[in-house]
Amino acid sequence: MIPTPLDAEIAPDAATIPNPGSSSDHAPVPDAATVPNPGSTSDHAPVPDSATVPEPAPIPSATARYDLVYVRARRWDPGRPRTASLLQLDFEFEGSSLSLEAARGRRRAVDRHGTTALIVPERYRAAGLALADAARLAAESARRAEPELHPEPPRFHADHPMFFTFVVPFAGAGGTPAGPDTGLLVSVDKGDGHIWTDQEMGDYFDLIGPR
Repeated sequence: MIPTPLDAEIAPDAATIPNPGSSSDHAPVPDAATVPNPGSTSDHAPVPDSATVPEPAPIPSATARYDLVYVRARRWDPGRPRTASLLQLDFEFEGSSLSLEAARGRRRAVDRHGTTALIVPERYRAAGLALADAARLAAESARRAEPELHPEPPRFHADHPMFFTFVVPFAGAGGTPAGPDTGLLVSVDKGDGHIWTDQEMGDYFDLIGPR
């Protein structure tokens, strides 16, 4: 449930990936923009039934097809959700359908020009899970993982073209508010809504290789 750091995949000046081993200094999810109404649904992607746990999609392989995604910090928009790092990012898909080796070469080429590009499976061009629905799935996952504890509303922690990452704080004894260092990091897939595991995260970033 706690994602592997992805610092090798996003350049430091654009990083919004969780700091390893820490859940402090998380930005609260901006009011109505991201804290989900538990009954809300999206008009973008089908929301998995809360009675079932979405199964992870197969780990992409060397024979899958990939696209490049350009990561750019956008001008501040007070009406748009922000991550814990206070960044608001735009992800622009190149529209490619490349082999893994070709995608690596293309990334090296754009890196030389100082552009941050990520390699992602091309199927994520059609991913459309809404942030509010992803937050609801993160809260449900936290309740399953820690049934004896009481999760508070998820906080939007980091963004990536393939998943949203949230911090789910837990109330302390007697229902006291959670402290800044209390909570689980939960990454929700933007395509099918499944929760990314440590193994899945590690396998994928091992596959695409270092920058």
